[in-house]
Amino acid sequence: MISYLDNNYKVNINRIYLTGPSMGGGVIWEYCGNNLNFANRITAIVPICGASYPDYSRGRTIAAGNIAVWATHNSGDGTAPVSYTDGYVTNINSSPLPVAPQSTPLAKKTIFSVGGHDAWTATYNLNFREDGKNVYEWMLQFQKNLSILPVTGLEFSATKQNNNAFLNWKTFTEANSVGFQIERSIDAVNYDSIGFVAGRGVNGNGATYSFSDVAPLNGTSYYRLKQRDISGAFTYSSVKSLEFDRAASFTLYPNPVQNVLYIRSTIVLRNATIQIYDAAGKLIKSRLLAGTGILQVPVNDLARGIYVASITGGSFQQHVRFVKH
Repeated sequence: MISYLDNNYKVNINRIYLTGPSMGGGVIWEYCGNNLNFANRITAIVPICGASYPDYSRGRTIAAGNIAVWATHNSGDGTAPVSYTDGYVTNINSSPLPVAPQSTPLAKKTIFSVGGHDAWTATYNLNFREDGKNVYEWMLQFQKNLSILPVTGLEFSATKQNNNAFLNWKTFTEANSVGFQIERSIDAVNYDSIGFVAGRGVNGNGATYSFSDVAPLNGTSYYRLKQRDISGAFTYSSVKSLEFDRAASFTLYPNPVQNVLYIRSTIVLRNATIQIYDAAGKLIKSRLLAGTGILQVPVNDLARGIYVASITGGSFQQHVRFVKH
């Protein structure tokens, strides 16, 4: 329940308080005392006539989690004995664990000199105060110093739209998020950055984002998001994959050309080669081609005339005639 609330609502993780009566009070004792990861999430508790046996190890865990405790009970409770509350408070306060510098005060208890199980009516009465505070005001004076995640509830998907990879993601909350680096891989091991989208969540709200990869890799493309915050820290999203079977096709321009020949490819080139031959079939120039988008090949060193550019890769070869002015 706590994780659900944290992921779906504007929760201040430094101010999570628990209170409840009877079995609810017992759940509070046992959740906070179960392990330190649970205890560290909770700032203060008000368990009322908690129905839980005061195990000593739970008291140590609650003390180690530095949780503020105010427990209440009726002295004549015949359902859950007052010794449960007495035992928990004693175990917490006698714990030998070190106390944090900004520690909470010792666990305290209020035992009402009445019979019956109902101690919650008196506890939750706004007029019931100790040291000038009711239980709500008492809880609110405490907070922890946990780091607030820059992004929560990230949902990421990847779909094919025509020959493009369409990436879509949204966040539930954002705080101090710089944005998202879009990374792509051919082997799900080595990733390259192919774009960046700035964070748009404001005032703690989330946002919806999209990005189109107009030149996905031939075969399987793997995608992930690298979320960065203002401190320089980053986290990765889950990995999504898409399969593309794209025929290689190349457009060379301008034609005629003077200084630079531009090559537009329908696929991402990896270790492809362009070889330029003159009209007699002699190899004049050769260089590697790699990358996406529009690639450039300088041709200002070629003499005027007619040439053939041969672009070759692992499974393709294409010849294009062009004129050098």
